[in-house]
Amino acid sequence: MTRKEILIYVIILLSAAVISGSLRWYLTKQDWKILARDNGWIPIEKISAALNSRKKSLSESKVLVLGVAYKKNINDIRESPSLDIIKLLEAKKARVFYNDPYVSELVLDGGNKYKSVHINARTVGSVDCVAILTDHSDYNYQWIVDKAKVVVDTRNATKNIKSNRGKIFKI
Repeated sequence: MTRKEILIYVIILLSAAVISGSLRWYLTKQDWKILARDNGWIPIEKISAALNSRKKSLSESKVLVLGVAYKKNINDIRESPSLDIIKLLEAKKARVFYNDPYVSELVLDGGNKYKSVHINARTVGSVDCVAILTDHSDYNYQWIVDKAKVVVDTRNATKNIKSNRGKIFKI
């Protein structure tokens, strides 16, 4: 769903509330899920911009997602925004890989199955973009930035990085 479609959806809901004479309106759980998807668009746009800066498009690019857990240093993926971001990347035809030291396997709603890939120089260097979605303490962020072509940091995990800062795109 595009930002424009989400905005139209919200306007329709607000209009219905005004027409019904009630300024009290609410969103169902499904409505919130639809609108919450917008949270995933910001990282997707940043990943796309990072790739564009390297003359690559998101479609068919290899993206390594670091961290799928809901928050750092745990294995709980319930309500994790990383899952929505992976689905959005898939919808944009990106080739998605992930690593999470706390989550070894992942099955998305659509049935797509993933296994956590091993982090090494070959893996990090072979992808077009590394996206930090959960800032686990296990990661050596300076090493990742040094080996990656471009890094999108959604968690400010690279705040103390000293070299290769030009590769980092922050939200």
